Parts: sequence; structure tokens; C-alpha cells
Amino acid sequence: MRTPSHISARSMARRRWNQSIPPTDPKAFTRRWTEDPAHATDSESGTVKALWQVQQCVIENNIIELVPSFMDWGPPVGVQFIVHPGGIAADMTGFRIFRRVVIRNNVIRYVDNLKEQTVRNVGIHLDYCEDALVENNAVDLAISDPIRHDIHNTNVKYFNNRNSAGLLIPGALYPSGGPAVKRDELTTLVADATGMSLL
Repeated sequence: MRTPSHISARSMARRRWNQSIPPTDPKAFTRRWTEDPAHATDSESGTVKALWQVQQCVIENNIIELVPSFMDWGPPVGVQFIVHPGGIAADMTGFRIFRRVVIRNNVIRYVDNLKEQTVRNVGIHLDYCEDALVENNAVDLAISDPIRHDIHNTNVKYFNNRNSAGLLIPGALYPSGGPAVKRDELTTLVADATGMSLL
């Protein structure tokens, strides 16, 4: 069996720390306390368990056709990274399961070019990614923001995703309890950096 890439460790009673630790030894690990250990090492119990991660994932050159319908888990999604299906949520705050993700050159559309205005099918939805690049995908769905990620991601970049009419589809950040925020394209970030360097 492979050694897990990280160890998930947590102080249970006071929840003073919740941290991912790269193991140097498959049977032991060391954590350096940043606070007074008298408050963290008394009679509290804690848990340590393996944090299995996907190191690299590339999804490219696919044709993904969705049925415009609504199921028990919601409408179908073209590409979705999910950590806890069915709403069985563990406390994953601060952890990233998918380390490096590239989603490119995919076509995501309704099957047989059907159209549906009421079902909010999503093309790409990212969750718990450390570094992700979503580029050159063609997404033809009724929803206005079919490419998105939520607040549990570290670094997500979007580049040249379009619909069949050639219109640019910007990625969107969906914060918990708030409206969607459109994200800048990589070209915009480069142009901004170039402009700032000329000042």
C-alpha cells in the first residue's frame, strides 16, 4: 500500500489546530507547536488519519453530453470535483484533496443539442483544488455561469473558455451565502501585471 501524501491531524477537545502534515516516515510524524503546549497537550485526545490526495489530474479532449433533467442529487454536471458526496461532510477546512488539475479542450453540451431554460446544469464545478487551470473548453448550457469554483480552492485560473457562438465564458467564484463573483482571465491578469510594471 502506498504511503499517504499527507496526514490529517486535529486536536479534538479544543480544536486548537487542524493541519495537513507531509509525512517523512510512514509510521510517525512530528508537529511543532506554535502556542504554549500546556494548553494543547493536557488530557485532550486527538485524531490522526491519512489524507489521501490526487496529485495530478488532467481531463482533456472529451465530449460530455448532459441530459437536461433534475435528479435526487440535482441537475447533471459535466465535470465535478467533490469531496463528500451526499452531503456527508467531514471537517476539511484548510485541506486540498486535488493537488494539480488541468481541464482543457473539452466540449460540454446538452445531448442531441436539446435546450433547457429551467434546469441549471453546470459544465465544470471545482471543489478542494490546490492548483487548477480550466482552459479552451467549449460549454453550451443555458446557465449564465457554467464554469465555477467555490471558496475551498486555493488557486484556480481560467483561460479562453467559450460557447459555440464564440463568446467568452468567464469562470465564477461562488462564496458561501453570497452572489457569484466573475474571475479574471489569465490574459487579463498578465495585462494588469504588464501595465503595473510600466508605471
